[in-house]
Amino acid sequence: GIIDSNDGIFQNVSQMEIVLSEPVSEFGFGVGDWVGPFFVTLYFDDRLIASEEVETQTLNGLASFHYIQEPVLFNRVVLAPPEYLQTTSNWVIPLLAIPYASSVPVSAITPYGLILLMMVMLTVGSVWLKKQWLG
Repeated sequence: GIIDSNDGIFQNVSQMEIVLSEPVSEFGFGVGDWVGPFFVTLYFDDRLIASEEVETQTLNGLASFHYIQEPVLFNRVVLAPPEYLQTTSNWVIPLLAIPYASSVPVSAITPYGLILLMMVMLTVGSVWLKKQWLG
């Protein structure tokens, strides 16, 4: 809903809320088409974790990038210009930097580890067979 599809005019957006599937301790974002203060507010569910003001400046069409890191986990981020400008503001978020959350099982053994495991198993098997053979 940032651009009106009927006439291509940018719409005023009061804030953007991002709900993360897993808690994180760091987050990055870019703000474009905006110069001045901008707020990032972090929550864990409904509990406020931190609220920070960053200075933004769009130079030569490039968005300013901001990185937030907290010692406590959060799972919701609200991005917004100052409250008194929220009904007349014109800004975009062209970039989000969110830590990778692994929901896909990751192999616990590397190819090198697999070769090493196979060598150990062959050695143990050889010793067992030799004991069986020689009695």
